[in-house]
Amino acid sequence: MLEKAIEITPADYQIWFNLGNTYVLLKEQQKSIHAYTKALETAEQELAVNPGNGVLLQSVAMYHAVLGQKEKALHFLAQVTGPFAAAPETLYTSAVIYQMVGQPELALNAIHSALLAGFPLNQVEGTAIFAGLRSNKKYLEIIKSHAALAVHQGQQTVN
Repeated sequence: MLEKAIEITPADYQIWFNLGNTYVLLKEQQKSIHAYTKALETAEQELAVNPGNGVLLQSVAMYHAVLGQKEKALHFLAQVTGPFAAAPETLYTSAVIYQMVGQPELALNAIHSALLAGFPLNQVEGTAIFAGLRSNKKYLEIIKSHAALAVHQGQQTVN
């Protein structure tokens, strides 16, 4: 179905990224790399027209991270500023990107900020890429403090 969507809207970077994710699940590495590369190319073309767009900047950072281009990912992520940068989903996605490029301390800081901004704790705890952080003392402290806050506020947590 995504391949059909690409035929209809070949310049949609999000569809290319989703197609890349699908190919990863299907264990089709070459196809996933191609789709991620196309996602990056189409997002960069759109970014050339709208260079201050936070969604595009973070998407380009994510695509560089997925393709193993650490420095470029960090470069574009650093350009995400303003109110968009402080949004819970943006902070969470930044944490994912930081973890992908091997920056666990930055990932932990972004997780903490995302939770403070209201991002759901159970989604952080259920994020597979954070598995390597789950034995980290700072991660455990962050989760414990936010779990206590969530219980105090009547929200559910995942154990």
